[in-house]
Amino acid sequence: MILGSLSVALQNSASGAVAAGGTVAVIVTDNAATAAIGSGSEITSENGAINVAAQNDELLLSLLASASAAAAAASGAGTVNVLVTNAEALASVGDAAKLAAKNAVNVLASGESKLIGVQLAAAGASSGKPAAGGTILVNVFNRTNSATIGDDADILSETDSVLVDAYSDEKTIMVSLAGAASDTGA
Repeated sequence: MILGSLSVALQNSASGAVAAGGTVAVIVTDNAATAAIGSGSEITSENGAINVAAQNDELLLSLLASASAAAAAASGAGTVNVLVTNAEALASVGDAAKLAAKNAVNVLASGESKLIGVQLAAAGASSGKPAAGGTILVNVFNRTNSATIGDDADILSETDSVLVDAYSDEKTIMVSLAGAASDTGA
């Protein structure tokens, strides 16, 4: 899954009025991938393997910019960026299930989240008036990857292994730049 946001705000005041610009982006994901064998199920693979696998990968990308300029007045620019992942990858074999395979039996849950935020805020003022620029970037990882085998389940591999594995890989890149300039008015 790929979710993106691009926002630009520009503000200019030449008449002595305050100039202010700002952008806000909030991206929240709640996606889930589930692979399940129900309670009491019976599955046999006479010549191969049994794989119960859930994979959930996502990329959240947000690019924000804000700029403002004022002549003879104050100027301000800012960005606020919030990226939240609540993603799940769930692989399960239910209670009292029976799985038999010639080769491997794998119960696998994996997921990768990449949260990338890039922000820029710039403000300028003349005549000795104040200028301010600021950025806020928040990334929240609430990811769940789970691989389970229920109570009293019977799992058999004749020639290979039984693997129950949950894997998660989280990456974040955050770039925030803010600046402001004001001349002395002289």
